[in-house]
Amino acid sequence: NSGMTNYLFTENPNSPICFSKSLNGGIFNFKSSSLNLFKKIYYVCLKYKIFKLIILDEEIKYLFVKNKKKLKFVRLILPSIDSYEISLNKSKSSSYVKKLGIPVPRMYQISSKKDLDNLPEEISYPLVIKGERGTSSSHVRYADNMVELKERFDEVYDLDKKIDSNSSFPIIQQFIGGPTYLSQAFVDEGSVKVVVPHYKYREWPLSGGVTARAKTISSPKMTKYMIKILESLKWDGEVGMEWKYDSSTDEFYFLEINPRFEGSVDIAIKAGVDIPKLLIEKMNDKS
Repeated sequence: NSGMTNYLFTENPNSPICFSKSLNGGIFNFKSSSLNLFKKIYYVCLKYKIFKLIILDEEIKYLFVKNKKKLKFVRLILPSIDSYEISLNKSKSSSYVKKLGIPVPRMYQISSKKDLDNLPEEISYPLVIKGERGTSSSHVRYADNMVELKERFDEVYDLDKKIDSNSSFPIIQQFIGGPTYLSQAFVDEGSVKVVVPHYKYREWPLSGGVTARAKTISSPKMTKYMIKILESLKWDGEVGMEWKYDSSTDEFYFLEINPRFEGSVDIAIKAGVDIPKLLIEKMNDKS
């Protein structure tokens, strides 16, 4: 934005974003695994008089949500810790959304690996094995039989453990084919101001991830569902949700909440809804 000094905090100095002409302030490199990371970032903000932050990484954002009360001089727009933890945990968010009466894929409860042998015999493959954490499709696998299911289960579980040693077992979920849809929103203390849905023609990687080609669409049903979820959570700030559409039931199925800007936020901006600008205006106490 004109008149603003923009800095970037990143652990990847080779990221394309590092070459943005908008970074007139400079780049700070850090390791996301460093001890006292919150204090280190906060200290740099105070030293360089950085009084507003937008966090693109959901794990770093979680760190700031947990330290929300310590943010005396730096402004961020953050939801409550209860709402954020529901969004961050895929099984919690699916259960929460289901209670609101919004369709979700069928889930099979797994409390130990032995439970895999007790799945119903008539279960239909493929199945989705989804980790509680991980962005894009990094912690998502598919299985066409029981042998693959056990192998993928272990693989996803190990990946989740690297992020959170207390992570629960992966989710086993019904596979719903068809195209993927994504909805982005901006919320002001529980009041949803805008929802921008889009249809994914292509995503990267192909197994599911960042939108590579898409178009914005009008979807009253998806919009209605998203508003209901966000108002119930009393959300604050930017957020995205992923959906699958089943033409046989003419229904959208909720997949997950992304408690951050989507990688495809530029699609909303190009469509005329500048969600980052709305966030900055909220930081500036503008209506």
